[in-house]
Amino acid sequence: MKKNIIITFFLTFIFFSCEKLEDVEVPKFDVTTERVTYKVGESVNFAFNGDPDLITFYSGEVGNDYEYRKGRHISSSFKAQFDQQMLDGRQDNQMSILLSTDFSGVYNIDQIKAANWIDISDKFKMLKSQETRLFVSTGLKDISELLQDKDSVKLYVAVRQIVKDQTVYGTANLNRIRGFSISAESIVGITPLYNHTSLEWSLISTPNKETGRASITSTWLEFRGNVTNKTAETEDWAISKQIKFVKNSYVGPDWGVSIKGLSDKRINTYTYSYTKPGIYKVVFISVNMNANDRKETIKEIELNIEP
Repeated sequence: MKKNIIITFFLTFIFFSCEKLEDVEVPKFDVTTERVTYKVGESVNFAFNGDPDLITFYSGEVGNDYEYRKGRHISSSFKAQFDQQMLDGRQDNQMSILLSTDFSGVYNIDQIKAANWIDISDKFKMLKSQETRLFVSTGLKDISELLQDKDSVKLYVAVRQIVKDQTVYGTANLNRIRGFSISAESIVGITPLYNHTSLEWSLISTPNKETGRASITSTWLEFRGNVTNKTAETEDWAISKQIKFVKNSYVGPDWGVSIKGLSDKRINTYTYSYTKPGIYKVVFISVNMNANDRKETIKEIELNIEP
C-alpha cells in the first residue's frame, strides 16, 4: 500500500511539473522614460516594470531597427576622388576622366576609339597649367548618374591625357593623378569600393608616343609629352579593369541587442545614448519561455534626439 502511494505521488508530481512546464505566461512588462526629447550624447534611462525571462533592445538606429528585423536593402550613391599635380608645362585641358559601359576590354587604341566614353571631368576641379605645383584634392564628387537609371552597371574608368603640338600650343605638362578612389555612400556611411591598386590600371598610348613618357606606379598615374617629336599630337589612356556598381544592396537583417538572458537577474533600468539627431522608434521585446512555449510583449517608445 505504501508503495502504491509513493508511485501515485510521483506520477502526480510529474504530471503537475509537465503542466507547469507547458504553462508560459505573457510577460507583464512595461518601459518608461523621464521624457521623449533628449540631446545627442545625453543618457536616456529606460525604466522597466516587470521581470521577463529575456529582454531585447532595438534603438531604432541603422543596423538596430526593429522595422528591418527581416532584412533591408540600402540605396547608395557613388563618389570618386583623386589628387592631381601639374608641373612645368603650358597646355591646359590635357587631362580627362571618362567612363564607358561598352568598352570591349581589349586594351588597344583601336578598341578604345571604338567605345563610347562619357566625359565626367567637369565634376572635378582639374588643374590649369602654372596654377600650382602641389597635389590638389578634388574632394568626393558624385558620379551616381553612371547608373543611368539602372539598379546595377558594369563599366570602365579611364584617365586620358592629350598632348597637342608643343610647337604651337606650348610645352606639355607633367601630369600626375594620385589616390584615385571610388566609394559608396549610404545611410550607413561611406564604404570604400575601389582604390588606385584595386582598379588595376592598364596603360595604352598612341603609336607616336615616345617610350617611357607615361607610366603607372604603385602611387600614381604619370603622363608626360614627347621630348623629341614635339609636333605630334599624342594620347595616353590609363584604363581600369571592369568594375561594378549596385545601387540597392541587400545587407541582411537588423539585429536587436540582448540586455537580459535566461540566467540573468532582474534588471530595472537600461541606459543608452545616441550619436546622431533624429526621430527613433525604440522597441523592447520581452519574452517568457520554456522548452515547449514562448510568449512575448513588445513595447515601443518614440524618441526625439536633438543636436
